[in-house]
Amino acid sequence: MRLDAVLLAAGRLGGDVAGGEGSCVKALLAPGGEPMIERVARLARAATGAGRVILVGADEVLKHPAAQLADAALPGGASAPDNLLLALQWLHPEGTPDPEDRVLVVATDLPYLRGGMIEAFLAACPVDSDICMQLVSAEAFDRRFPDAPREYVRLRDGLWTIGCLVLVRPAAVAAARPHLDRVFRARKSQIGMARLLGPRFLLAWGLGRLTLEDIERRCSELLGCRGRAVRGGAPELAFDIDDVEDLRYVEAHAPADTGCSP
Repeated sequence: MRLDAVLLAAGRLGGDVAGGEGSCVKALLAPGGEPMIERVARLARAATGAGRVILVGADEVLKHPAAQLADAALPGGASAPDNLLLALQWLHPEGTPDPEDRVLVVATDLPYLRGGMIEAFLAACPVDSDICMQLVSAEAFDRRFPDAPREYVRLRDGLWTIGCLVLVRPAAVAAARPHLDRVFRARKSQIGMARLLGPRFLLAWGLGRLTLEDIERRCSELLGCRGRAVRGGAPELAFDIDDVEDLRYVEAHAPADTGCSP
């Protein structure tokens, strides 16, 4: 089995984050003095061994020295699903990936990512999954990051937040593409995500009866592949910088340098 990695680095923060210049690429923020793209690229390379690392992102990221840590650096498209497909097309130009191949998709705005966390996630992924993502309980996240800004999905079996690593089988992604676009557009809305599952699941979620197993089963039906969740793992993998409030939390709980890299 070949294990490659795709680093998604197109997200931006607006407002005053870039010193009044209007926006800042999140991957270039530097908690502790090291741009996050450097740490993520280095740790992804270590975790995938002989696999290839593909960076897809904003022009500023592609010009950064950290881009040299990747086997290829590609300009981003219109959305995260677009960027993933761009990377998969580079990895498999013939369009027929081996069914056993896997690709690790990693966000590049993970300020607390450390060595060993990616490897632990990979080891926990079921071998029969086509798409596998991490879920972190509210209890574990709040214990690691007290008072951090975070929204949770309430299910019958607990409160959960989603981690920022996904392990996918490239052969399954193309068929699931239309649904991936819908999921990406609805990702910030719990109601929107519940609606994607269908009326029965929306009602069950509203009544507090929806479980993780229900969601796994329904997502597998919708995507036409086996979707699985990894429960637990490092809470650090669920702390990404979505907005300025997240950034301010990191500034208060990490070394002071969180500015944009040149």
